[in-house]
Amino acid sequence: MADTMTGPVTTARLRKLDGLIAAPYTPFDRCGAVNLKVIEAQVAHLIRSGVAGAYVCGTTGEGVSCTVAERKAVVEEWVRLALLRPRVANKVED
Repeated sequence: MADTMTGPVTTARLRKLDGLIAAPYTPFDRCGAVNLKVIEAQVAHLIRSGVAGAYVCGTTGEGVSCTVAERKAVVEEWVRLALLRPRVANKVED
């Protein structure tokens, strides 16, 4: 895991998440490919709604239906767009 502000995250630097943490769905297009373009609207909606963070790729089944590369791309897009507001949480592994 990496913290976009300060580099790799170590256990000692993890911050407690508090407030409402949303679990947004991972968007797919008609062909079944991950649709990264939709994430911008999701991020904007959660920020407008005052959500404290997002747990992406983990609660609606995409953990087993997406490849590691797809999950990584989704998390990277969330972090890029959210600018850590809301905070983004996930674990991407094989």
